[in-house]
Amino acid sequence: MYDALCRVLKLKDKLNEVCSALELPKLKTTDADFLIEYRRVLQPLASTLDALQGQTDCFCGMILPKLIQLRHSITQLQKSNLVYCDPLASALLNGLQTRYGSLLELEMPLAKDAAIAAISHPQFKLLWVPPAQRELLRATFVQCLNVESSSVTDDVAVPAVSDDEDYGYNENTASAIQCGIVETEASSYLADPDRSLGMLHKYLLVKSVFIQLNTTLPSSAAVERLFSVGGQTETPRRNRLPDTNFEKLLLLKANATYV
Repeated sequence: MYDALCRVLKLKDKLNEVCSALELPKLKTTDADFLIEYRRVLQPLASTLDALQGQTDCFCGMILPKLIQLRHSITQLQKSNLVYCDPLASALLNGLQTRYGSLLELEMPLAKDAAIAAISHPQFKLLWVPPAQRELLRATFVQCLNVESSSVTDDVAVPAVSDDEDYGYNENTASAIQCGIVETEASSYLADPDRSLGMLHKYLLVKSVFIQLNTTLPSSAAVERLFSVGGQTETPRRNRLPDTNFEKLLLLKANATYV
């Protein structure tokens, strides 16, 4: 509906001619103004939906930043003195708060996985986090890296200590060194200006957390295409196909581009 409305408004100079040709009532000035404002209010929502239902480069870590960005965009629109669509903007904000309130307010532990997924995504890191909560979430992120370090890195090699240098303070040396390595990697990652996914190869602990939490968001588009291909395969002339043959034909058709 939003895309159709954008197309109509793009051709709004021709609408009166079309209405005259079809013998329909012409749009009033207020009608056009309403449609323009309606498009302005829905644009952030439509853009967010397009991003979150993409089939490539779409990860769970996008959810929190995109929701916070959407809330900010609609709030700014409300401050611009909307004439017709202020109730629509209020309804969108209320809907966001009702459905995603715990995530938007970063309530722990409910929002922990979504927050760490976003921080481990190079495009977002801590940019989306409210300033008052950055230190807390940074500490949570470092804590997750510490937990992950025990499974993705080898034991830290602790330098041998001679009897002359043993003062009884070396019990936690390995743990201290490991924490220092994790803190260094976290600081380097967060300060790195590179925002491409390829930069994760430089930060193995962050990469491991990213893979663990940033599952690609599922899209129904691929499934719908598969149903369409199935309809083209199971035709009236093939109504006696056994299940195994149908499955083979469907897989061959769906994967033809990979042959």
